[in-house]
Amino acid sequence: MVFVFWGINWTLSAPTYAAKVNGSEISSNEVRQTYQQQLAQIERQSSVPLDDAMRNEIKQRVLEQYVASEALVTRADELGYRVSDSELLAEMAKVPALQVDGKFDYTHALAVLNAQGRSPAEIEELFRRDAKLRQLDTALNASSFATPTELKEFRALTRQQRELAWLTVSAAKYAASATPDDASVKPTTTRTRRII
Repeated sequence: MVFVFWGINWTLSAPTYAAKVNGSEISSNEVRQTYQQQLAQIERQSSVPLDDAMRNEIKQRVLEQYVASEALVTRADELGYRVSDSELLAEMAKVPALQVDGKFDYTHALAVLNAQGRSPAEIEELFRRDAKLRQLDTALNASSFATPTELKEFRALTRQQRELAWLTVSAAKYAASATPDDASVKPTTTRTRRII
């Protein structure tokens, strides 16, 4: 179940979240920050200024992405997917911005995170979410299947062969003897018009 509050002006106490998915709150600050980043990127790439409708479309798309992601994370949690601390560290070590001389450096990583205004706990949670979503995606891809009929059709298509032959005719050889007159062209033109 999804409750969306982002963008609604409340007179009393406004919620601190943009949406609530199955009891999990999506931070309005995080959604707003992502929206502003995407908006800035699109404005840089666009040759025309964005109108309010386009801005609202971007805002809606960002919120929908967060809602879909949260719903998937909730499902992954229900299915028992977990990310260990060692898996988390391995994921973080892959990020070039958190490396020094090609290797993960914890002190450097903390400095980068502090410069972004995020706490290590926030970043760890984001990495855990991403890793959990990849686990779920991998499991779904690994469990895909094809019916016997689909396999039979696939085999038939991949084994299909075409035979073709052609003949090259020199136009110069026949050009001198081919002189169309109005009587021979008119029936073809009339037939073509009826078809069209």
